[in-house]
Amino acid sequence: MKKILSLCVVMIVSLWAVSAFSQTMYWEITEHSTDLDILREEISEYIESGLVPVGISYDNMQLHVLYIEAPDLGVDGWYIEWYDTPNGLQNGITDMMNEGYMASGITYTGDLFYVLYIYLDHGATAWQLVPSAKNLNAVQNAIQPYVNQSYLPVGITSLGREYWTLLVQIPETTVQIWLIESYAANSQVLTRNIDGNIAQGYVPWGFMYRDNEVHILYWGF
Repeated sequence: MKKILSLCVVMIVSLWAVSAFSQTMYWEITEHSTDLDILREEISEYIESGLVPVGISYDNMQLHVLYIEAPDLGVDGWYIEWYDTPNGLQNGITDMMNEGYMASGITYTGDLFYVLYIYLDHGATAWQLVPSAKNLNAVQNAIQPYVNQSYLPVGITSLGREYWTLLVQIPETTVQIWLIESYAANSQVLTRNIDGNIAQGYVPWGFMYRDNEVHILYWGF
């Protein structure tokens, strides 16, 4: 049974053309090594097969990456890096954004921050990492001022008792709504619910393992 974690919030701003996504989409969540060199090799193999890495999470044992098949997205490159301090994270994301990469996923393993980047023709112009309590109203209230400024939630993770949302500013986005849902960490439950939301026009992007649940961040066009 799924549980709604966040309201479906209408964005005042109108990422890319709606035609870039359809109501059928191949996706998968794959387990990966925490060794950065091995991780990069493994992700590269998936990219060569035509998949785009859009989310990353840690389940207290291994890293997991969410891939979608989106040939019209216009991804020209990707990168993944880890940071061991908040200052390193701040400077690292800013440096990558200045080089044209968009931070598209984040996870915290307890001692390291892993950040996933993709390079797009129409990239982001700014970013924020916003903390909140782990409830619907707190997440919405924390990020809504940024959403009103054309920021889009792209990644979710948790640190201690706080929920952290990674947002990037994309002035020309056509994303109209976002939502976060949580499901039991069961492959059949995940498949049924994610496929159901895709059929309604949503695109799975960020995600997070927490306890026995998986939280999925969606965009709607």
